[in-house]
Amino acid sequence: MKFKVSPFMWVSFAMIVGVMGTALISPLYALYKETWQLQASDISLIYVIYMGGALCSLLFLGRLPDRAGFRKVMQGGLVLALIGTLISMCAWNMPSLIVGRVFVGIASSMLTTSATLGLSLLSRPGQMQRVAMVTGFLIAFGFGLGPLVGGIMGQWVAYPLVTTYIPTLLLGSLGLFALTRLEL
Repeated sequence: MKFKVSPFMWVSFAMIVGVMGTALISPLYALYKETWQLQASDISLIYVIYMGGALCSLLFLGRLPDRAGFRKVMQGGLVLALIGTLISMCAWNMPSLIVGRVFVGIASSMLTTSATLGLSLLSRPGQMQRVAMVTGFLIAFGFGLGPLVGGIMGQWVAYPLVTTYIPTLLLGSLGLFALTRLEL
């Protein structure tokens, strides 16, 4: 029996993983604050710089999927997300964590814009309302799943500032591999 997953499902999976990786850090901020003796304003700065990367990506790269194709942009977004996650995982101080978060912010916007286009192209004609609903659900699911995974691992896994990022790295690599194998 051959198991085949539709391109729509793989694009959805990659979008969830990308968004999950974005929000994974939320429950870890308290651990970073304690470990590195950060101030509340430092945590705010990390978040603001991440959002700056996401906003700049939306403003300057938002039309890139229309020009380069959704799959290439999704692959690039996943690569950036994996790099940012790896940098965050290996971060040794606040500036190194900020660098990782900028990569993740840029990747997040690239993934959501390209996946939205991909899902609309992979849907039957006249299904734009369905695609909008599915896209909204996938984004919300990913943003909810990230803190859930981050919180569980941050609470009960050894070395949480390192090991919490492993699921994103593994699932992101699977999503990247699947996108390279898609038959469109």
